Amino acid sequence: MNGFSNLAKSKLGLLSKKQSKLYAERMAICQDCEFKTALGRCGKCGCVLTAKTKCDECKCPVDKW
Repeated sequence: MNGFSNLAKSKLGLLSKKQSKLYAERMAICQDCEFKTALGRCGKCGCVLTAKTKCDECKCPVDKW
């Protein structure tokens, strides 16, 4: 991957259609999650959801994705 993370790729608009779809699916799950904070963070792990959902290696702390 030439050292680029999906977060960096997303900022540059370089995510593939598959990655973009996965990100959108994860964000939809997080939007409805009871642990999502008003500031867009995960209430379980504290991560910023817009970043975490774009990370290939990351997982939901309550196994929703």
